[in-house]
Formats: sequence, structure tokens, C-alpha cells
Amino acid sequence: MMVNTMLDEEVNDLAGEKYCRNKLHEGQYSRWCYNSGSVKVGVQKVPIHVPRIFENKDSKDRPLETYEQIYELYRPY
Repeated sequence: MMVNTMLDEEVNDLAGEKYCRNKLHEGQYSRWCYNSGSVKVGVQKVPIHVPRIFENKDSKDRPLETYEQIYELYRPY
């Protein structure tokens, strides 16, 4: 699905390619599993896996801007 591709691109921009030893942003961000999410396509609510990003410096999750924008545009019911 197009949404998953867009989310993966943002994760790669922050944390680098999966299994790559060359960390971007001086290793500030790490991949941290997935959360369940959903988007509205037409009149149907479609479940998706939303990747999580962890900020190592601040020890907190970082929301994905792409998901927030998509969610606002295609807010489920």
C-alpha cells in the first residue's frame, strides 16, 4: 500500500536503512517496533502498521509526521 511506502521512507530518512550499520543523524533515532493504526480509504477503514521511532537522546518516541498528515486527511470515522 502507498501509505506503508511513505511511512517506510520517513523511517529510513531518520534511522537509516534496515540492518545498516551506518547510522544517520549520529544515531539519534532507532527503529522501535510498530503500532496499530488505520486510515480511511473511500468509506472503508483500513488497518496499517505504523512504524515507531525512538529518540535515543531524549528517551522518548518520535511521532511520524507523514502518518499525522495522512491521518488528518483521511481520518477514520
